[in-house]
Order: sequence, then C-alpha cells, then structure tokens
Amino acid sequence: MSTRQIILDTETTGLDAALGHRILEVAAVELVDRRLTGNHLHRYINPQRPSDEGALQVHGLTEEFLRDKPKFGEIANELLDFIKGAELVIHNASFDLSFLNNEFGLLKLKPVKEYCPSVVDTLAMARERGDTEIELSAQTHALGFYEKFGFVACGDEYQDVGIPHRSMRLRLSEDER
Repeated sequence: MSTRQIILDTETTGLDAALGHRILEVAAVELVDRRLTGNHLHRYINPQRPSDEGALQVHGLTEEFLRDKPKFGEIANELLDFIKGAELVIHNASFDLSFLNNEFGLLKLKPVKEYCPSVVDTLAMARERGDTEIELSAQTHALGFYEKFGFVACGDEYQDVGIPHRSMRLRLSEDER
C-alpha cells in the first residue's frame, strides 16, 4: 500500500490565531512512498488584516501585495482536496495546525484531524531524537530569510523537480533540544 504524505507550511500575520492572526500563505508538496510526485500547492491569501511588524519581517508579504489575493475561504476546498487522506508532515505542527483549524472553524469546517489520518511534527521528532541540527527544504521567495535565523545552505534536491526552494540546516540551541 502506498503512503501519501503532504509536507505543509504556512506563513501568518502573527504568532497567535486566538488573537485574530490569519494565514496569508500556504505551501504544500506531495510525496508518495517518500518520493516527490511533482504535485504541489502554493497560494498567497488575503488575510483581511495587517501583519504584525515581526511577522512582516519574517515573510515580507505586504498588505499591498496581498490585497488582490483570494481570501482563505476561496482556497479552502482546494487545500482540503489536496491534503485529504494524507499524512501531514509539518515543522512545529502545533503552530500551523492552530492556524489551519482556526481558518477552517471560521468557515464552519471540521478541524484538520478529521481530514488527515496523522500528523508528523518534525520539530518534535528532532527533539525526541536529541538531534542538534534540523534540515529544512522550503518553498520560499525570501532569499536571506532563513540565514537570519542561523540556517546555512545545503542540498538542492527540490530544484530538480522544478520547485523553487531553499535547503537549509540549523543547529538547535540548548533550549530547543
């Protein structure tokens, strides 16, 4: 039986969905049996609110850029169709899931766990294994962003299948381990 996984990441207007922060970008890449299929989903979203200054410094997505983008409700079904039935792989899953569940809740949709059988949190895995480094491959437009947080460049596997990305490696601090 084939295993379908979706590697998923979001960008948000701030750090807390409970304070009204929203998703403004979602990116997802499909793997079957741990191999890239070439299927991916990337959407910018009008969050209908400004980003906190700290969040804006992270993602660089301005209100002006996002103004004409679809609202989350306009892409929700497309996102659900893409992730439904897959195992989700998310770095710091509790963060992304809190935002996804908030967005789905605003639309009177069920939480993510009702659509996806399991979630793998790569940050939790790294902590459990006692890893001192995390490797990250991310679809990103913000060259230089990950470097600000201590990541250094490594391999370029995703480029081979046409997905713009940055492959980075981060040494975890003692607090993160």
